[in-house]
Amino acid sequence: MEFFKTNGNTDPSVYEQQQDSTYPTIVDYKPKFGADADSSSSNASLLFQFIKSLRIGTDLSQIASPIQGEKGKSALEWGAELSRPFESFTKAHKETDALKRMIHVLQFIVAPRTSVPQPSITGPNKPYNSVIGEHFHGHWNHSDNSQSFVVYEQISHHPPVCCFYIWNQTNNFSYEGTIRTAPIFWGNKVDVTFTGPIRVHLFLPSGVKETYHVSLPSPCAKGILLGKSGFEFSGEAKIVCEQTGVQSNLKFKSGNVFKGHITEPYEKVKKNGTKKMKSRPVYEIEGSMIGLSHITDLRNNDKQVFLDVMSMEDLQLVVKPVAKQDCFESRRIWHHVTHAIKQKDWDSAIKHKAEVEESQRKLIKEMKANHEEYVPKYFKKTDVVVDKMHLYEYLHPITHYTAPIESTVDDLDLD
Repeated sequence: MEFFKTNGNTDPSVYEQQQDSTYPTIVDYKPKFGADADSSSSNASLLFQFIKSLRIGTDLSQIASPIQGEKGKSALEWGAELSRPFESFTKAHKETDALKRMIHVLQFIVAPRTSVPQPSITGPNKPYNSVIGEHFHGHWNHSDNSQSFVVYEQISHHPPVCCFYIWNQTNNFSYEGTIRTAPIFWGNKVDVTFTGPIRVHLFLPSGVKETYHVSLPSPCAKGILLGKSGFEFSGEAKIVCEQTGVQSNLKFKSGNVFKGHITEPYEKVKKNGTKKMKSRPVYEIEGSMIGLSHITDLRNNDKQVFLDVMSMEDLQLVVKPVAKQDCFESRRIWHHVTHAIKQKDWDSAIKHKAEVEESQRKLIKEMKANHEEYVPKYFKKTDVVVDKMHLYEYLHPITHYTAPIESTVDDLDLD
């Protein structure tokens, strides 16, 4: 079953050849917040009227929003940007202390999300609703000449569910998940919740594979109608190591601040001689998602920097040029829409977005008529279930520890 059909031609390779010369000049996909805002009163009024028409509890993934509210980027690419592994995480598998490995994993989950909080909502910020069969690929180059690769694939449109896998063979880690995204309108704010199985794996030199089960905090756009607007996080980030029992729990509060602990299990012996497993805090973590945060070792009160947002490296996601992507890849699917948005050509953006959505409707209608379910290209269904959702596993995952080897970095252009 083909996603796009052109002039009766259902061969994707032919479709790609036909399209190689039709893409506009390069679009800047680097992450920006507020820089592309359109402050015209007509667009602001249109968005305001759209927001006023919503009911409390509306799932925004189920409705079409005005094109002026789109940020010009697929939800899959946005997800990849929020999963980038910073340099410190490439050393996590070498750490011999289980508690310190948890610190690395927690930094890995929290650090890329520091790009989300903003002091105000100044422009388009909603990513495109990714369509069934859409996939996104990229990689990051690290200072040790290793590369971290990422694959995202959309397996459901309503509700929106995607699978992802991020890995670095040289540095022995992977990050996988199957996530349902639900942006819910609550009157003066929008909360985005993520449900489903999410796991980080570390492959240790001892041969042990450590699995960390992750739950993510919720991005929140507040003050969209009244009061001070901005982006922040709410809820909790919780991580549990399956093998060691070490846990971390951070609670996010208004003002982009967070606080929590890393705990370790221990065995308590009661007076009657019976034993019971309990946990005790070893590290306390608190600080800001837009500034500095610290971690304190409660055993000796040693205080260190946990994250310093202002000094984080700007790790760029490397993606193939659009003309070299197949017709199912995110930037290829949405390129004409994105180009029109960047040019503020709203009529063209609406037209091209409608074409993508119509292709999606036809695909879903055809699948229903044939009693078919979408079969992922890069993932397979497993028996692991979290929040009533099955984990879809990458077809070619890392399975064991790899000893250090010399590697080279591909010379790929940033699109």
